[in-house]
Amino acid sequence: MALRRELGLRALILMNIVAVVGIRWVANAARLGPASIVLWVAALLCFFLPQAFAVREFSRRYPDEGGIYRWTEKSFGPLHGFVCGWCYWTNNLVYFPSLLTAAATFAAFAVSADPEVLSESPTYVGLFALTALWIAIGLNVVGLRIGKWVNNLGALSTWIPIGFLIGIGFIAVVRGRIANPIDGAAFLPELGGETYSRWAEMCFAFAGLELAAVLGGEIRRPRWAIPRGIIYGGIGIVAAYILGTAAMIVLLPSDDVRLTAGVVQALTQAFGEVGWTAAGPLLALLLTIGVLGGLGAWLGGRARIPFVAGLDSRLPAAFGRTHPRWGTPHIALLIQGAVASFFLIVSFIGAGVEEAYVLLLDMTIIVYFIPYLYLFTALVRAHPDPGEAIPGGAMGRRLCGLLGALTTAAAIAFAFVPGDVGSVLLFELKLAGGVLLFVGSGLLVYHIGERRRRPTP
Repeated sequence: MALRRELGLRALILMNIVAVVGIRWVANAARLGPASIVLWVAALLCFFLPQAFAVREFSRRYPDEGGIYRWTEKSFGPLHGFVCGWCYWTNNLVYFPSLLTAAATFAAFAVSADPEVLSESPTYVGLFALTALWIAIGLNVVGLRIGKWVNNLGALSTWIPIGFLIGIGFIAVVRGRIANPIDGAAFLPELGGETYSRWAEMCFAFAGLELAAVLGGEIRRPRWAIPRGIIYGGIGIVAAYILGTAAMIVLLPSDDVRLTAGVVQALTQAFGEVGWTAAGPLLALLLTIGVLGGLGAWLGGRARIPFVAGLDSRLPAAFGRTHPRWGTPHIALLIQGAVASFFLIVSFIGAGVEEAYVLLLDMTIIVYFIPYLYLFTALVRAHPDPGEAIPGGAMGRRLCGLLGALTTAAAIAFAFVPGDVGSVLLFELKLAGGVLLFVGSGLLVYHIGERRRRPTP
């Protein structure tokens, strides 16, 4: 296993930011108005902090390549470890298309005189997404020595527009120009399907701190670097979401916020009012680079799961090969790209861009959160350790795991609540069928692998 330790603390901090912060989540949340701030805080307390503590604890105990796959295997055995790793890897195959749909929307604002029309074209979005996907795969095949700089650029390209957004929002508040009514009642979330679905998305938006730990075998001093990367990166993540959403609420009426391009709307409008028309496309380009940086981080990180499963012979041995020159799991990356391309094309059959985006997003949330159920349950069951990384010792660890598991289960249930879709029945059938397909195929692949591992009599 010729892996190279290319990642230090700075790279981990920026990886956490680019992997977790998705500018589109700011727009999603802002559609709920001031109540979104309360929901962000609830997601922070109930999901983000338990996740951070869990990743710190397990990365200290088991700083190996494979991360959450290895943690679950050590806690529940090989079957559950494989199912966890399979869900963690395969949900990426539907996450990439939703991520690339957002990138295509941002890019339309950077290159087109009529971005609203262009970003609603399935042909444009599909071609852009496929091209960007394979460029990212190529960079990851070359290795983290190059790939980490793409991640770093993506993190900076994400934070620059968010910084502008927060600054412009602050100026608007000082001038008394607030687009939504701000009073006590406005901060109370309305109980209903859209609120539940948005809160599930907020929990999902906070997910991803475990990604860096998956590359434990490629991190310098992982027991030291991973916890610090979580703390410093976590501060930037929380600030981006809560302050960015607050700025959106100040700048745009909630009903006018577009699902995939709300931040570009706000920035374009704000700069247009002062005559800086060229600034809007430039910021849209930065947002595009930020999303593509996140794509590169997820591509590279999650490809390590089938790579480790290949080393364990639970997937064909080809998955465990490393490139002879660059030392990367190139077979796992290429197969991942091929399957993601298939899901990208299928997602646009019989659906518009926005409905396809919502379907892919909800399916991703459900499949991705299955590994989190394992993570938090493993935290509850973990044996006492004198170096516990969670305040309160064993009791604090159990309470943290229980809170995270209950929140994750609620988020999965809320993801099944449909939004504004053409056919609720068709939407739910696609969603439930996709989830069952992923989990069932994982069980099938595991049993095939076990038969292959048994010695011939």
